[in-house]
Amino acid sequence: MRAGRPIYIEREELTMQTLEETRSELATVAKAVIYLRVSSSQQADTDYDVEGFSLPAQREACTRKAEALGATVVEEFMDRGESATTAKRAGLQAMLVRLQDGDIDHVIVHKVDRLARNRADDIAIVVAIRKTGAQLVSVSENIDETPSGILLHGIMSTIAEFYSRNLAAEVKKGTTQKAKTGGTPFRAPIGYLNVRDSIDDREIRTIAVDPERGPLVTEAFRLYASGQYALLRPGPDPGSPRPALAPTPRQPASSARDQPAGRAAAQPLLHRHGRIRRQDL
Repeated sequence: MRAGRPIYIEREELTMQTLEETRSELATVAKAVIYLRVSSSQQADTDYDVEGFSLPAQREACTRKAEALGATVVEEFMDRGESATTAKRAGLQAMLVRLQDGDIDHVIVHKVDRLARNRADDIAIVVAIRKTGAQLVSVSENIDETPSGILLHGIMSTIAEFYSRNLAAEVKKGTTQKAKTGGTPFRAPIGYLNVRDSIDDREIRTIAVDPERGPLVTEAFRLYASGQYALLRPGPDPGSPRPALAPTPRQPASSARDQPAGRAAAQPLLHRHGRIRRQDL
């Protein structure tokens, strides 16, 4: 028994030494979190997978970057269908709170514009990340802590803000011009339908009278114009069917009962035949 005792002690000491070494190695492994974002829910609703194509692609690229850095991804944060023009995003704010623990070494994003499309927000977010001891890492851009890396980060962030603002200006310009020419640059109001015409191989998006709801809207205007009924009073037959807004890919058909009284009459109708406003009645 005494002869075997030293062997037992050696094994015990070896086991404790190995355990301590493993703990030390685990403590020195860099930790990373990844942040994913898509601007609209349509980007996520483009495949049988509920995340679509962009989010999994971002996740895969960020995971590969973490492996290249020798870091372990310990947590993932995501904003699905959120614009980067504002920092008030649930996923982003949750990540900033998590970083307060001080044990994260890298925050990995696919591109700088996933984090922010506003230069002021970008600066504030990066400062918040650095205060926790973590470093922002982009898969697509070399934005390290060197002078050239900081310069590139500033340039890419400014470009992201320019892209967002320029796109908004172009959309506004297009919708305004469409309205000026008698088009309807928004969802067709009740009584009309959004339709697509084809002229000389060109797709024209316009509106047309809804054969189901149009007559009901016409009757509503006629009754109101008679002076016998107010907008807040029910019609002569409260149990009669009421028109409902046509369904769209984003939302189902909604009952007119769910809409504020007089909303249909208050909205201007823009179409090829002219403009109709409530004050014209």
